[in-house]
Amino acid sequence: MSGAVVTVKVSQASAVRLVASTGIDFSNPVKTALITLDEFQLARGEFTGLDPDARYFLTVENASGVRDPSYVGSFRTPPSGPHSFGFASASCSDTGSNGLIFDRIRERVEADEISFFMHTGDLHYRDIFINEEIRFHAAFDEAFSQSRQNALWRICPMPYMWDDHDYGPNDTDRDNPARQAAIAAYRRRVPSYPLVRSGAEDAPYYSFVRGRVRFIVTDVRSERAEKGEFDSTDPQQVAFTTTQRDWLFAEMLAAQAADQAIIWVSTKPWVAAITNGADHWGGYDAARQEIASFISTNSLNRRVAILSGDMHALAYDDGSSVNNPAGLRVIQAAPLERTRSAKGGPYTTGPFPTSGATISGYGVIDVTDETGSGDLNVRFRGISVDRSTGAESTEIDVNFDLGANL
Repeated sequence: MSGAVVTVKVSQASAVRLVASTGIDFSNPVKTALITLDEFQLARGEFTGLDPDARYFLTVENASGVRDPSYVGSFRTPPSGPHSFGFASASCSDTGSNGLIFDRIRERVEADEISFFMHTGDLHYRDIFINEEIRFHAAFDEAFSQSRQNALWRICPMPYMWDDHDYGPNDTDRDNPARQAAIAAYRRRVPSYPLVRSGAEDAPYYSFVRGRVRFIVTDVRSERAEKGEFDSTDPQQVAFTTTQRDWLFAEMLAAQAADQAIIWVSTKPWVAAITNGADHWGGYDAARQEIASFISTNSLNRRVAILSGDMHALAYDDGSSVNNPAGLRVIQAAPLERTRSAKGGPYTTGPFPTSGATISGYGVIDVTDETGSGDLNVRFRGISVDRSTGAESTEIDVNFDLGANL
């Protein structure tokens, strides 16, 4: 059986039920218990026992059972067991983004080409540094009220991990003065997979399994040392706490034991030269080398691919870059709407393009699992979208296998 966690912002009610049904007429509905809205008018509920591989329509009803006709969303539950699937990913939306790229992604959802969108950060650029939770909710409201974003996120599950601009100021870290408020807003607002830690000061990292792929979603912002606080090769220049590091390693070993491929979601670029004071992994090389050593020592190199955003361009590395410790496949996909720019590298493919404000970008990742054992095939297409016309072009189209080491 399957489940879903849903968060809905509701007006003109004090308590609601979330209602899901496989029929658009909401026949034979599944309902949550009555949810009292919080001070931000948010209703968060969980559905369990849903049918696998089924599209559910979603609405809300008040305490008297009257449905709200202004809100209808939907989501599709995954099939059970090993299966092939597709998803999209990108980062870096401008504040209040409402571009045609969201229509193009929504059309892929409607065509069942992609099952979810892995958002790798910078959902907004409010750069909040005041420790007030309401400011983060206002930024979420601004993004989700845009017509094209709203139409997309109503029908597409969105696993999400913040980066700097939606967690705090540019290039921020564990010393972000708004850290507590950012964490509180994330825990209240984001309909995440179960978070590993539950404390008010704990970073919101998590994992989930789709078919035979384990997605490990790390928070490389809220626990890291300030960029340039120590030399890049100094072990004190940490990317996250030892607690999160040990969890990452345990998740990788669990995937290996379960014969799962690993997509590690690390929001900042992995492929980069060692550079003191840099925001990418090149500024945190001691931490990067520790992770690379663990992957190599445990023969995980062919099992792991990294999915990142932050760089405002599309790129792929097949593992052969001189600045790619452990020789991992790396997918870079962005920006949803920010000005294009390059970061890190060199990459074996890309970055495309390196400059300009008129082209958006996202990645489509297809995972093919034909046998339910052995290697999986991954196809990454880096898609550019003309912001004036909405026309798409494929900048990158590569295939690679993930699986057990030979």
